[in-house]
Amino acid sequence: MKVIIFDADGVLIGGKDKSGTYLWGKNIERDLGLSPEQMRQIYADDWTSVIKGQRDVQTHFKTIFDRLNIPLSADVFIDYWLEHDTNVNEEILPVLASIKGHKLYIGTNQEKSRTAVLEKKFGAYFEGIFSSYHIGAMKPEPAFYKYIETTLNVQPQDIAFIDDSLSHVQAAQRCGWTGHHYQNVEGLKEFLGILNALRESTVALYPTENKQTSSP
Repeated sequence: MKVIIFDADGVLIGGKDKSGTYLWGKNIERDLGLSPEQMRQIYADDWTSVIKGQRDVQTHFKTIFDRLNIPLSADVFIDYWLEHDTNVNEEILPVLASIKGHKLYIGTNQEKSRTAVLEKKFGAYFEGIFSSYHIGAMKPEPAFYKYIETTLNVQPQDIAFIDDSLSHVQAAQRCGWTGHHYQNVEGLKEFLGILNALRESTVALYPTENKQTSSP
C-alpha cells in the first residue's frame, strides 16, 4: 500500500452531532435569521453542480437568496459557513502524524472555497487534496476514484481509502481499492495496524526489490 486517502467531513472534520444535525448550522437562525427550511433549500437546489465545479458557489447562494427573498449577501453567508464548519476531529491528528511509509491525501466532495480552507487547515499532514469541484466528479462516482489513480500514477491495489460513508467505501472497493468504513479513531488505528503489518511483511519478503542486480 503506497497511498492512503482520507475523507474530510465525518473523518477529519466532526461536522455532525449524534442526531445527524450539522454543528455549524445550529445557531444560524439566531445569527443570520435563516430557518431550517430555508437552509434545506439552500443546499438542496442544484448543490451537486456546485460540488462538481460546474457552478460558482457565490452565484448559487445569490440566486437562492434572491428567489427566497432572503436579505443576506452571499459573501456574509459564505464567511459564516467557512468560519463555523471547521470542527476538527482532534483525536485523529496524532494518528495522522504517526503514519509512516505511506503518502497521505484528502479525497472529498467539496466546492472551491471550502477546499481552500481544508488545504490550509490540514496541509501539514497531507501531500495534497483531491476535491470534487476540481475533478468534475464526486464520490461514489467511479470517475472520482479513477482520476486519483491516474493523477498519482498508482495501481488500485496500492490505495487505501477511509470514509465515514459506507457507499463511498464500497464504491472504492469496487474500483479495487482497500476500504475502511470510518466510525471511530480506535477502529481506524486497527485498520492502519493491519496496513503496517502487510507493509512490513512485504518488505521482509522482498528486501532487495529496489536494488539493481546484474545478470550472471
